[in-house]
Amino acid sequence: MHIYVFSDIELGAGTVTDDFSEDILLKQTIEELQPCTDATLVFNGDTFDFMKTPYKKRYPEHITEKISLQKIKDIQRAHTEFFTVCTQWVRKGHNIVFVYGNHDFDLVFPKVQEQIISFIGKKYHQKIHFSGFEWESGPVIIEHGSQLDNFFKVDPENLLIQREKFGESPFLKLPWMYTALYKHHIQLKEEYPLLEKIKPREKLLKHLPFNFKRHHFFGSLRYILYSFFIDQWKRWSDPLSHMHWKDFGYTIQKLLRGSLHLDVIKRAKRKMRRSKHQVLSIGHNHEPQKLWVGNKVILNTGNWRDEYFIEHNALLPRPKSYADILYESGKVKHAELIYVPSTLPILPVTRIYSELE
Repeated sequence: MHIYVFSDIELGAGTVTDDFSEDILLKQTIEELQPCTDATLVFNGDTFDFMKTPYKKRYPEHITEKISLQKIKDIQRAHTEFFTVCTQWVRKGHNIVFVYGNHDFDLVFPKVQEQIISFIGKKYHQKIHFSGFEWESGPVIIEHGSQLDNFFKVDPENLLIQREKFGESPFLKLPWMYTALYKHHIQLKEEYPLLEKIKPREKLLKHLPFNFKRHHFFGSLRYILYSFFIDQWKRWSDPLSHMHWKDFGYTIQKLLRGSLHLDVIKRAKRKMRRSKHQVLSIGHNHEPQKLWVGNKVILNTGNWRDEYFIEHNALLPRPKSYADILYESGKVKHAELIYVPSTLPILPVTRIYSELE
């Protein structure tokens, strides 16, 4: 079995918050894959960026199937090449698997799944699978990684919630951090779309004006305090307003420490030690790496969205990456990360300052 894993593509709707633009590069990369036998192409979470895709120019908090269905249609119009290459792939007799991530919880909706299958080709529906938060094949297990993250972990069996007060349609039971990003930080993203794409964050902070950092820090602090001490009590009947005290403490701790990283590796290692599998593929934190846990392997596939790395006086486009895994008779033959150079242009570091003007 040959498995190719791509994560964190983050296809948006072509708006200012859409962080993916290298459609042709992704299409060509998948077209160049030449498996000897039947293969599976796994899109390991955050394939579709429902989180940063607006609905009628707004970001409604209670996300129903109707809202998600419109969002996937907007995403398809902006990124037709993705669905074209998926059609080419299944036409060859190969399989596609979509794993849920924290940007595409919306995949739980049946009509959203049906629409994606329709975009790829209804006659190939048996080759297109939606696996939930994990997918297993022989000695390989694949999950996005958000279930290893305190900020975004959800109950897979209870992703939808019904409340008559908010309408007849079920809506997504989103974790608190999702709603915080959706309601609070999305405004910052719309105003300064480039900043969130630059890594490492520690170097980016050195280039940001003190007043900007202070405004952002205290704005986030006020939002967290307001959410925990006031908003959730005012709107207690709304399950999306609830903020557990553990979430409150963890969020405050991360903010005060200036910790800007998603903590998934420690839990991934712990999971691998207990697992019967030989390979675990994850994404989520956008940091490609290959790790050994004894004789087992963790492959973090990085991401395919537009990102830049600060180097001296330039913003260098980060390479893309994916996993190439082959196993036969239950034994892993190889499990490697493949890097693909980005086609994005090098930007001067002064772009940071021009965006803030």
